[in-house]
Amino acid sequence: MSGAEIARPPVHRITLAQLALLIPSCLLLLVIDKVLAYSVLRGGLVAVVPQPYFAVLAFRWRGARSARGIVRSGNIGEVGKFLLSA
Repeated sequence: MSGAEIARPPVHRITLAQLALLIPSCLLLLVIDKVLAYSVLRGGLVAVVPQPYFAVLAFRWRGARSARGIVRSGNIGEVGKFLLSA
């Protein structure tokens, strides 16, 4: 009998939901003002793109024996998320 496995959270669903709201919103704003739609799209992508990068790194490791890897991946993911946001 092996130890209990905790399933990885479905973080990709969050990203897909954000994109599903962002893209139609920008298309609607395109009717009003092209610059506004472009600005909202770029701002939304600045918020959406770094999140899956961090999530992939943060949830790469599992289990108590992987504690160092978890901390290391979390730190690298946070720095990468910050740089992608900047």
